[in-house]
Amino acid sequence: MIRENNKNFITKEIEKLEAKLGELRKPLQMQVVVNHKVELTEEEIREAKTKAINDLIESEKARMLKKNIPKTAVTPKVMVEKTENNELSLF
Repeated sequence: MIRENNKNFITKEIEKLEAKLGELRKPLQMQVVVNHKVELTEEEIREAKTKAINDLIESEKARMLKKNIPKTAVTPKVMVEKTENNELSLF
């Protein structure tokens, strides 16, 4: 009788632990808020603005150059004619 009571008690405790384990395995639902403000000096702000402007200028130059490059190389055609004396003439 005592062994059966112990067995039932242990079985119930194991079931409770498994239920708690199931809750622990669930993904956490949370959000993280950082209350920290980065303060820059005037010089750092100027440098950041200058860098941003220079980056924009360089990217626009690259975009414009890329737009103006033909996709296929065009080879010039030269008109060659033979004259009466069988001489070649470019005109």
